[in-house]
Amino acid sequence: MKHFRYLSLFLVASVLTSCNCNNQVKVETITFKGLENSVEIKNQEIHLIVAPEIGRIVYYGFAEEDNLLFLNHDIENIEQHSPNKYLSGELKSPHYGGDRVLPTSEDYTHLYTGSRFIPDPWITCTPYDYELLKNGVKITSQLSDILGVRLSRTITIDKTGTQVHIHQKLKKLKNALTEAIDTIPLTIWNLSQIKYPQNTWMPLANESVFEKGFNIPVWPDAKNWGQESCMVKDNLLTFTPHPEKHQKVAADAQGWVAGLIDNVLMIERFTPLKGVRYPDGGTSASIYSCSLFAELECLSPEKILNVGEEIQHTITWELQKIKQDDDITEILKRL
Repeated sequence: MKHFRYLSLFLVASVLTSCNCNNQVKVETITFKGLENSVEIKNQEIHLIVAPEIGRIVYYGFAEEDNLLFLNHDIENIEQHSPNKYLSGELKSPHYGGDRVLPTSEDYTHLYTGSRFIPDPWITCTPYDYELLKNGVKITSQLSDILGVRLSRTITIDKTGTQVHIHQKLKKLKNALTEAIDTIPLTIWNLSQIKYPQNTWMPLANESVFEKGFNIPVWPDAKNWGQESCMVKDNLLTFTPHPEKHQKVAADAQGWVAGLIDNVLMIERFTPLKGVRYPDGGTSASIYSCSLFAELECLSPEKILNVGEEIQHTITWELQKIKQDDDITEILKRL
């Protein structure tokens, strides 16, 4: 399944990768775990892979070291489904792992797909167009027949350092499938599945919209065990995954969320905004965990969009090596 904008793509890739000098970004197309035309982006310190075929970031880590993102071990054999199958009632949402975007809060998905677990398929699991950049890639979703929106993600790295810049735009280009769906507020909700971490953290607001400074979401179909895994000290929430229980915590977090995988701290930064409406009662970040992985989640404000309007949301990833004798709390205070 191949979707791309330029017939000269491979020529462009060869030009972009012709220099192997130090302090340069290398960009080329590869096949990664059966995903054709994946885009590999490297500098001397980090390794990133974006898979337009499924609209996700599927690899992030230090150069020559392990991937920090969780991927389904059987990702090569997952059957892809066209959006029309969702509309005809054949509801399936392939679990690839990696980093993806939801265009609405999970509280609304059943209103437009019939299931809380099935988000808009045009945004979450169908091929994206892509355009190679000198320091990354821009991927663009198909136009959704359900929500009437298109998502674009410009993903770049610097010549040096570990930062990944992800600038995203969700634009309403036509009316939704029904008038009722047009009244659903939209958001850019990033979910990054990471390998099972030792701990995760986020900074809480001094004057939070939540009574305890954070919220344990109530699920209609399962128990959320998150409360027993939360500890707060000096407005820093520590959330420790449980090897057997499903857990989630949400907050109007102040600018970042992070997880420690082995000796690497993965940080996702964002800019919290005031005077706007965030999803799920005011949530700007959340953390989910199960027995296989955790999710670092960053949310944009939500808004009911008219045709021609858009939401933009930028997040930045970065990595830090943690030594055995480092004081992780002091490190987190400096973020």
